Amino acid sequence: MKSELILCFVLFGSLPILAQTPTPPTVTPVTVGVVGTVQGVAHSNASSQTDDQVRFEELELNIQGKVYPDVDATLVVSVHPEDEGFGASIENGFLEFSGIWDGVGATIGRQFVPFGKQNKLHPEQQSMIDRPAVISQFIGDENLAADGLAIGIVLPLPFFSRLEVGHWKNTLSGTPSTIPFSPTGYLSTARLWSSIEVNDDIEAELGLSAIQGFGPEYATKRDDTVVFGTDMTLRQFLGSKSRIMIQSEILQLNRNVADSAFSRMGGFILANYRSETGWEIGVRYDQTQRAAVDGGDTVRDIAINLMQKFSETYFGRIEYVHDLVTNDPVIYGQIVFKLGSHNHALQ
Repeated sequence: MKSELILCFVLFGSLPILAQTPTPPTVTPVTVGVVGTVQGVAHSNASSQTDDQVRFEELELNIQGKVYPDVDATLVVSVHPEDEGFGASIENGFLEFSGIWDGVGATIGRQFVPFGKQNKLHPEQQSMIDRPAVISQFIGDENLAADGLAIGIVLPLPFFSRLEVGHWKNTLSGTPSTIPFSPTGYLSTARLWSSIEVNDDIEAELGLSAIQGFGPEYATKRDDTVVFGTDMTLRQFLGSKSRIMIQSEILQLNRNVADSAFSRMGGFILANYRSETGWEIGVRYDQTQRAAVDGGDTVRDIAINLMQKFSETYFGRIEYVHDLVTNDPVIYGQIVFKLGSHNHALQ
């Protein structure tokens, strides 16, 4: 396995030479952007109120630039609270090759693995403050980031359709009994997604995704994991800045822990309206089984989100989440600001 990864690194590092690009390299400007997030949470349940707080949630530094014709570099560093002070980690650090062949591209390095609609989104890109319950249960509390490579191919179809396959290494951190479930170890991914223009005002996106790897118990015993997903996004544009979006994602987790095989299902549906004046309102319903071996109660909740986008670089939002199983409500508040150049597009 190591020899295969080394070979892939050598191959992709040599792509600019193999491409024989006639254009001489030129110095291009590097773009630097910062995203800051201040977030608060409040619980009505007395046993959960110890988690109530307002804090600086994350500082995200984004550096991008072209290092060679048809080769772009991206580095995203996240600074976030830890038990004592703040810690830093590299969320993304990869090279993107766009000129291999017609319709074929590749990325190599550390990035959010291509699975579904939600995992590739940075927190400020998400339509809601919190992650859908099924994503948290089957993919992880945070975006699943791993080191590896992916190859993307635009298929020769009458509408846009792209197939992306990848191979990754996600290192286990912490002890299996204390960390949330997330695919780990050596991972193989595949995603096929298509965008279809229904008419001038309506577009539809359909996607299929899969991850094959291991669960957190693999360090001590067998823990084979496969996650399948299907997603759908429908947008209707009502003006230059106004639109309605409906999005749904359904996931199935197949897990074999110490020869005990089981499956879990879950999904969400989200409806979101954005007005010309910068106001946005969204409603999401979640229902999912838990990824743990012992299962437990099904997670069911409904969330309502209200956002005001004051400018292209500053917005605030508030979200109410009601747990339909425990009957406990939670309120989130969030302010996001951007400085410099930043290319994370909002949905």
